[in-house]
Amino acid sequence: MAYRKLTIRRMRPVTREGAKILNDLDGIRRRMKNWMIKVEDLEMYTSAQVCIEKARRAPPPADLDL
Repeated sequence: MAYRKLTIRRMRPVTREGAKILNDLDGIRRRMKNWMIKVEDLEMYTSAQVCIEKARRAPPPADLDL
């Protein structure tokens, strides 16, 4: 949970520095979580593209009369 500005002002200097670091870490965690969702989507898209390319390059089944 992020500390509010008023709460941080009332803290002692060392505690204030720790609270700012915790706020930064919380923001980084949130951004990484959002980034991981984008990476998962990209991996899924890439694997789908690989499957499509394999299907295009594969010869048609022998039992089809073309």
